[in-house]
Amino acid sequence: MVRVHRGVVAALIALGTVAVGATPAYAHGAGGAQPTNYKTTISRISPKVEGLRVRPVDFGARLELTYTGPGTVTVEGYDGEPFLRVGRGGVFRNERSPATFLNRSSVPAVAPPARFDPEAPPEWRRVSTGRTVRWHDHRAHWMASEPPDAVKADPWYCQVVIDGWEVPLLHGDRRVTVTGDVTWFPPPRPWRWAAVVAAATVAAVGAGLTRRWPAVLLVALAVLSVTETLHLVGALRFGVEPVTTRFASGVYSFGAIVASAVAAIGLARRPARDVTPLAFVAGLAMFLAGGVGDLATLGKALVPSTLPATANRVFVAMALGLGMGVVITAARHLRPDPRPAGPPGPDRR
Repeated sequence: MVRVHRGVVAALIALGTVAVGATPAYAHGAGGAQPTNYKTTISRISPKVEGLRVRPVDFGARLELTYTGPGTVTVEGYDGEPFLRVGRGGVFRNERSPATFLNRSSVPAVAPPARFDPEAPPEWRRVSTGRTVRWHDHRAHWMASEPPDAVKADPWYCQVVIDGWEVPLLHGDRRVTVTGDVTWFPPPRPWRWAAVVAAATVAAVGAGLTRRWPAVLLVALAVLSVTETLHLVGALRFGVEPVTTRFASGVYSFGAIVASAVAAIGLARRPARDVTPLAFVAGLAMFLAGGVGDLATLGKALVPSTLPATANRVFVAMALGLGMGVVITAARHLRPDPRPAGPPGPDRR
């Protein structure tokens, strides 16, 4: 039986490694939102248009435009060509606009092919029957992988890195300009959270060396179930994507929560050695899904969650520290019961 348990654990380790390698830097990303140090804000829309609302989402990785008034509003691309059109007929996108190609990613790697021609007549394609559109706009977020020189000189100071970006619109024949800024927010000191992770791991492993190791596993898994649930709920409530999309991004964490809760209940009701393999798997799942998958949370100022960023960092640190502590403690007891299976025979006197 122990060999079977160890085989299952080894398989789950391999699957977990593959799963984490396939997930983005932030496992709870609600529709693509990621932890970041940059935030886009909109300062004004000039002139004002009745029924027009523009706001940044995902900290500015995308812009959202809603128009409920008469006529249409057109977003111009990077060469002044019509890119998006919103009106009573829905949302339309110009399939010949270079912006259609460039906005497929937050940082384009190649130039648009020849068919994306700003001088070509628009080729409109309806992409939604609603009156709201969201898109990446490279004029409204920091594009480079490296921060600007001013940030490199003093990364612990909050400062504006793009002052007065502009996105041009057309309301009928009238020109409208959306203006805003991009601000750098200093990241947390990473060594502080590394110390929290190390302290949680040492505390769990140290307590697990005592005879009360089953109680240590129970308490640690119960705590992880609660903290990761709060972590997941905060992420699911953030963003503008459908609930199903947001939930899909947190499915690994949901599985870790279920495994941890089941293992904790099992430790309270059954002999500890019967539940130790499940506790090992639950701790590993929590370490990978709630900790490694959300590691970027510990090093970025802004976290996609309705809860405070500090609370999210605590949750990730607990998933890493207590999760590893559970794995190490459970691994020490993944061995056969030393007592003999039956009464001794004549040859065992």
